[in-house]
Parts: sequence; C-alpha cells; structure tokens
Amino acid sequence: MNPVPKVGHTQTISDVDVVVAMRTARQVFSDGILREAGTDQRDLRRRLTSDSVFQIAEFFFLLKCHGIETTQQVREFARLHNEYLTKAINSPEELERLERTRSQVDGAFFSEIGIDKLAENFLRNPPSFDQSDLCRFLVTQQSFENCRRSLKTLRDTGLLEETRIAYGSIVLHSRGNLEQVYQNHIETLRSRLLPQARANNHE
Repeated sequence: MNPVPKVGHTQTISDVDVVVAMRTARQVFSDGILREAGTDQRDLRRRLTSDSVFQIAEFFFLLKCHGIETTQQVREFARLHNEYLTKAINSPEELERLERTRSQVDGAFFSEIGIDKLAENFLRNPPSFDQSDLCRFLVTQQSFENCRRSLKTLRDTGLLEETRIAYGSIVLHSRGNLEQVYQNHIETLRSRLLPQARANNHE
C-alpha cells in the first residue's frame, strides 16, 4: 500500500503509517498496564490487555480530559448519557451498530434516584463510582458482564481501589495509574504521527 498522492503542498500520512502508529501505541498501553499491575498470573495478564480494560482506562482518562470534577458536572454527564441511549433505542440501525439489544440499553439508563446516588459517590474523596454505574456508562462499548469482569481484574491488581460504604456496598476509584497509562498511549500515537505529518508536508 502506497501513500496517498500529494494534493497541492499537502500529503496525508499513509495508511501503513497510521496502522503502525496505532499498533505501537496499543502495545505501549499493554506494556504499561502490565507493569503497573505487577502480576505474573497468566489469566490476569491476558485480561489486563483486553479491549474491555482499554475502554475502562479510556473512560477515566476522558473524565479527566473533559474536566468532570463536580457533582453538577457528573449529573449532566449522566443525563447526556441517557439522551444518547434514548436516541439509540429509537434507532434500530444504531442498536445494530452498537451490537446491543433494546433490553441491554434499557438497563443502562440512570434514574433520577440513580443520578443522586452517582453524585453522592462522586462527592467522595477521591471521586468514586459504583460498579454498576461504570457499566452503565460503558454499555455502548461492552456488555455489563465483560465490564464487571474487567473491573474485578482491575480491583484484584490494585489498579482500581475499592471502598466499602453503607450496607456492604462497594465503590471504586482510580489511583491515577489508568489515566497515566492511557496518556502514554496517546502520547505515543501523537509522537509517531505528528513528525511524519510534518515531514510529509515539507516534501
């Protein structure tokens, strides 16, 4: 596969360059998550490099990127999530694209009481999430079952910490390692693509 021909003075990055950059960045993520977890258990290491864990790390990273730091912001985030799911339910094409059934999406809505609970947990220091709420937010990317399994893996390896609250409930928070590993993934992708783009534009 050859690079796309020049148009004027601009040349796009080749498809091969993009694929190599994406693979390299994902490997940086996998290496980083395994290093942070520090486990030799084969099953845990396999699960830590799964798409599901990658998506959970991305979720925490994007919370930071969007500056979601207050209970009001997390409430609005949940309502926007509900609005998106409403649109998805009303579109068979969107449900098919997401590979979700209507009942799966129905179970991922936040009720008003659920939003109050979400905000109360987020008010903790550090901000925390109920496991089910994390699964709700991630429903468009993975099933509840996969999400729960991956959250357990992250808890078992210390990448997510848990706090027991009233009535034996557990909330989870990130220690910042997940966000940093994902940040390294982004920086690797950027560092491989931007110099290449600049070089191509000067040819």
